[in-house]
Amino acid sequence: METGTHAIHYYLVADSKISANGNVKIYLRFIHHKQKTDFYTGIRWPKELFDKEKQVLLPRHTQDMDVEAYNLMLAQQKGIAHRLQLDAFMDGRQLTTEMYVTAIKSFKPVGDFVAFTNNRINYEYNKEIISNQTWRNQRNCLRQFIDFWGSPLIPFHEITQEKIREYDAYLRKLDKSHNTITGYHKVIRKFLNAAEKQNIIKVNPYNGLTFRYVPGSRRPLEQVELKRLMDIYYKKPLMHSVREVLRRFLFSCLTGVRISDSHRLHRNMIVGNKLTFKMKKTERYGRTATIPLPKAALDLVEGQEGYLFTKFADKTINEYLKVIAVIAGIEKNLTYHCARDTFGTIFIELGGDIKSLCDIMGHSDTRITEIYLKMSDQRKQNLMNNFDLLFG
Repeated sequence: METGTHAIHYYLVADSKISANGNVKIYLRFIHHKQKTDFYTGIRWPKELFDKEKQVLLPRHTQDMDVEAYNLMLAQQKGIAHRLQLDAFMDGRQLTTEMYVTAIKSFKPVGDFVAFTNNRINYEYNKEIISNQTWRNQRNCLRQFIDFWGSPLIPFHEITQEKIREYDAYLRKLDKSHNTITGYHKVIRKFLNAAEKQNIIKVNPYNGLTFRYVPGSRRPLEQVELKRLMDIYYKKPLMHSVREVLRRFLFSCLTGVRISDSHRLHRNMIVGNKLTFKMKKTERYGRTATIPLPKAALDLVEGQEGYLFTKFADKTINEYLKVIAVIAGIEKNLTYHCARDTFGTIFIELGGDIKSLCDIMGHSDTRITEIYLKMSDQRKQNLMNNFDLLFG
């Protein structure tokens, strides 16, 4: 790096002038021979939410969608300066402040994977092509890729098959599950495909590489276990919070409602014995789900006004389910998704057809719903294997 009296140092600063709306300009300041040159980054932010020590912007509110994108822009500008500094050091060249400013101004995001992907993710979310959860998941995948790369600047031409294999090895060292890693690859591949379609790259480096999901070890409740939980709810004294989580869980076991939808269920969504609502996962398509409620499910929400269930964070709900599993003597990894699997599997075991199940669960294709056929078939096989115990 540049050293000695000719070194140019740079860091982010906030302007001293505060606008009428409370924002200030954020500059990248260069110091050379004790002379200051401030380059405007194009970002305005509340002065009190600029962390000078950590050199980052802080969120203005809980759901601030801009803060991460703006911090990424700032990191990219500093990354350009760092790369220029490194190249100059390797070549034995001296740099001027003007060279840094010119390099940042001439940077073209179209050639950078991070800038391209970040713009695409935000565009798809703003156009309601993807849900908020998908937006969060894709941004998390991008962060993982940046962490692996070690820089917020990732030129398209540097993403090769060898780099992708290194990325795969990096994720495995982090002890990520196979399907989680496959999900990360799926997102990176998606945006490289988009770049290929726009002729930004000639060939997607993922071509020829295969990363597939593998069947998970999802274990729905047996019918006898579901009955045991129902007995515990009605007959065993429980702490209020545990009882409320169990009530919500049982309702989903009887209806297939996702945890994300259970938070939003309201009394006015039930007319007669039918629950009608827009599933959060598919609400951007305008689809409405109507679920006929069995008496057991109606009993669980009888007398409830307003929202049907007490509000808990997803993490808290799953922690209470671990307690519930111990109380019920259920030796399974009880999570809320187990309720949905339980509903789908028992629906088939009780004679339900795949098309009706597909409609109730809000699947776009019966091939997705067929996982419950496989779960039910496996349980039948396990039961049939009990005949071997007669002759063991």
